[in-house]
Amino acid sequence: MIWTMAYSALVLLGLLVGLGGPSLSPGSNSGPSPSLSQGHGAVADNFASVAALLEIGVGARPLGMGGAFTGLADDENAVFYNPAGLAFLERGGFTSLYSRQFELVDYAGLGVAGRGAGLNLLQLHSDGIERANEFGNPLGTSFTYTSRAGIISAGVALGEGLAFGARLKLYQEVSDGESGLGWALDPAVMLVRKGLRLGALLENGLSREIRFESGHAEGWPLSLRLGGSLSLAIWEKTALSFLLDLSHILASRPQGHLGLELWVSSLGLRLGCDGTGISFGYSVWMESLRLDWALTAHPQLPDSQRLSLTFRF
Repeated sequence: MIWTMAYSALVLLGLLVGLGGPSLSPGSNSGPSPSLSQGHGAVADNFASVAALLEIGVGARPLGMGGAFTGLADDENAVFYNPAGLAFLERGGFTSLYSRQFELVDYAGLGVAGRGAGLNLLQLHSDGIERANEFGNPLGTSFTYTSRAGIISAGVALGEGLAFGARLKLYQEVSDGESGLGWALDPAVMLVRKGLRLGALLENGLSREIRFESGHAEGWPLSLRLGGSLSLAIWEKTALSFLLDLSHILASRPQGHLGLELWVSSLGLRLGCDGTGISFGYSVWMESLRLDWALTAHPQLPDSQRLSLTFRF
């Protein structure tokens, strides 16, 4: 019964990130699910891990640029996207995120970061998920699903414009009393040369599989994420940045993320694409407080709005 429930939740999580469900069927450690692979195509290959919560991303600012942030990572969101970027932070801050993801579930996060280190706490929660079998047929009952993640990151500069970092992910999934735990460690690097920034993150380089009380286990797929950004000062208090990320390298078919950001004094505007939908957003600075808002449009699901508040100290 637990794998019927887990399967229903995983299908939902796959939809939440806009790319279909994971490729594992309930009660099995391998093998594609016919209903998902046929219904969603190759994009479902991007989710070989149960920890799809970590594919959604954090921060309304990066999400407004299609999630292209590995090569920029210049604020508190570096904790998630590239911990090596923490080595270059000039100020610390607290940040938060809330989203009613595709009008289906609640997704929220809290974070704090300063030069060299940071922490993120994430949670995805939904009540009343309809149970379905491995063929996607409803069973007439529902359950509650919650997944949580704690992320501890650190970055250190090793020479002018070069930094290395690491991201430790602690993951928990709870579904009707059945719990699973696991962790993964991701090394990262960043190179900064004036307006050009390049970053790389090796996801799940070292990991402990997500083990459930029933004895079932889900592995973390090895994946590489590369990113680059180019920032240009157009005139006084005005800057334009171009961003490009490639994710899911090694694990499955690479996915492109494009972003564009324009800052005019205290107002920021952005546009992005993650290969499945477009996004846009804005930011407003009010002394030490920044408000970020983003909207992601999906071709088949309702739009998702994300709101972040950041306080710098």
